[in-house]
Amino acid sequence: MDARLRLVYDFIDNDLYENALFITERLHALDPENASWTHLVSLCCLRLGRVALAAEHSREKGLRGQHLGCSYVFAQACFRQKNYSEGIAALRQAQPLWTDDQALSERFAPDYAAANRLLGKLYKASGDVKSAINCYVAAVETNPFMWDAFTDLCDNGVQLRVGNIFKLRDHTSSKNDHGKLTKAAPSDMNATSTVPKANSLRAGQSFESGLREAMQQPFCVPRNDVPVGDENMDTTEGRPLRSVSGDITMGYSGIAIPSLSKKRQSRYASSSLTMAPQRRSARLLNQTAPATGLTDRSTTESAMARDAFKRLARPRNPIRPAERKTSALNRAANVIRSSAIGAGRDTKATGPASPTPVGKMGHPGRMTSVAAAAAALDQEKLQALMNLLLKLGAGYYHLSQFQPQGCIDALSSLPPEQQMTPWVLSKLARAQYEMMAYGEAKSTFQILRKIAPSWLEDMEVYSTVLWHLKDDVELAFLGHELSDDHYLSPQTWCAVGNSFSLQRCHQEAIKCFRRAGQLEPQLAYSYSLLGHEHFEAEEYGKPPRLSAGHYKLILDIIRRGVNPNNAALLTYIARILEKMGKHRQALSYLRRGTDLEPSDNLGSLIRLQTARLYLRLGQPQDALRDLQLVRQMAPDEPSVHFLLGQAFAMSGPTKRGEALRSYTNALSLDPSNETIKDAITMLGNGH
Repeated sequence: MDARLRLVYDFIDNDLYENALFITERLHALDPENASWTHLVSLCCLRLGRVALAAEHSREKGLRGQHLGCSYVFAQACFRQKNYSEGIAALRQAQPLWTDDQALSERFAPDYAAANRLLGKLYKASGDVKSAINCYVAAVETNPFMWDAFTDLCDNGVQLRVGNIFKLRDHTSSKNDHGKLTKAAPSDMNATSTVPKANSLRAGQSFESGLREAMQQPFCVPRNDVPVGDENMDTTEGRPLRSVSGDITMGYSGIAIPSLSKKRQSRYASSSLTMAPQRRSARLLNQTAPATGLTDRSTTESAMARDAFKRLARPRNPIRPAERKTSALNRAANVIRSSAIGAGRDTKATGPASPTPVGKMGHPGRMTSVAAAAAALDQEKLQALMNLLLKLGAGYYHLSQFQPQGCIDALSSLPPEQQMTPWVLSKLARAQYEMMAYGEAKSTFQILRKIAPSWLEDMEVYSTVLWHLKDDVELAFLGHELSDDHYLSPQTWCAVGNSFSLQRCHQEAIKCFRRAGQLEPQLAYSYSLLGHEHFEAEEYGKPPRLSAGHYKLILDIIRRGVNPNNAALLTYIARILEKMGKHRQALSYLRRGTDLEPSDNLGSLIRLQTARLYLRLGQPQDALRDLQLVRQMAPDEPSVHFLLGQAFAMSGPTKRGEALRSYTNALSLDPSNETIKDAITMLGNGH
């Protein structure tokens, strides 16, 4: 490696981006045609937050697809600048380089999965959801550990079989298979398909066929058959363990790493850098192993792998004397593994090696078995991590499909140490919130706040839980804490807005929810809270109006994708039918919702909506029956007393006294409500 390049890498690895940028700018001025210096300059600018400068440096080589790193940095800069079309064009132009060994040999160059992930985010931001889903699928197929690609698939409503996704497989072989196809003719680069066909990408891969068969049309009726049991854990059927020798090398992290190409071998062999002295085991191995074309580079990598493997393979229990021999054998196996693979490749490149007597090789059978055991140990560690991701993925998928009980079941099957992590606690609390178990959700969120006080994700849901529980003190305290630590986060402004809403300061709450939407336009929940607040403030003209055609379209979408066991969603269907003038159908949906939630807070809201509909149909006695029950559940709700007054007023002159009493109670609970004052005035005038 060039000493200058190694110097820049050291600066970047230690987060010294200012130093790295200054040095790379000098080197780029000396050799402006070198794309590697252009890539490093733009990369340093991007990590320093100078997005426009990063895009400026990488634009020329990035848009033309001349350098994979430049295209990737330029696409990242375009994503932050919301210039999605140019970012997509840059990645598509560089698509033949995604799996090129020479391009991937450089540091900070994305692999096939990373490039597809970024391309999917660009497509999603530009509104092309179908192309985004294809890119996310390609990323997850190549690397099932890419968690955010999986969550993006779930968030887009894609129907998945989680057990077919989280299966351990060979990254290197799939990457090489992709490379054989993506290096297409220039005319193919302008095709409409942005991702190669799945069957061509990885022919013969069992995972890919399973995932493609599991993929269905997005936004369909949720499935309740996502398996989490032992049948999903069996990922070894039909898939032998990775071989220690051959074209694939198990790295010391346990992930398969690509073998050295011939060009890279010759470059390493001609390197004149001074390397560290070889250890005794490596020198002995070099004396007995077949001659190779590699210099001491492979031995140094083997030593690094040996030290890292020692740390990964160190057991938690106290080391017993009998285990020392195994540890020594593991260290020797790591040296043999990397050196033997390098020797096999150099034999192909430089011709047959000089014969070596078998007797000098020591015990090749025993050493090979130890190396295989070490590879199996790495495989077991990755398989354990994959099994963990399977349960986490099942929980997240259930939550995205509005199946909170399935999410709780999946997360409850995790080990205790995983259940107490912030991410799991936040998703568990969200699932409890979706089930309207507000007390349990509050307790879970409180545990989360004790474990991770700075955790922000789902804090807007926590504030809504406190709003439903009418816990104004705890809600105000949460708003103050978030304001002190995270003033510019949308979750903070949602919490503050909910606090104002609970105090019936609707205009202040509306300002807070609008601020949350400005800080993060992708946080859809802030707009939902804003719409509810406009409704509470009786500002019906402020939210965007919908035509009858819009209501029909929304109703069709909800009917196809709604969870029939969710009472809240049934009330939304009833509201749409009411807007369309189909009051009888709306009443039938409300009765179904009442049967699902007969007595809790949601049930009272459904009865309140039913009473409004009865009053609109001119049936005050039916409305009074529901309102009497709601008043017992929510005696401090002004809208309940107001509707009671309307029902009594419609029942005839004999009920005017009770109507006036109900209007007075409503006005005492909400003194600034002009609608209540107008109703009292009309009642006094005899209307």
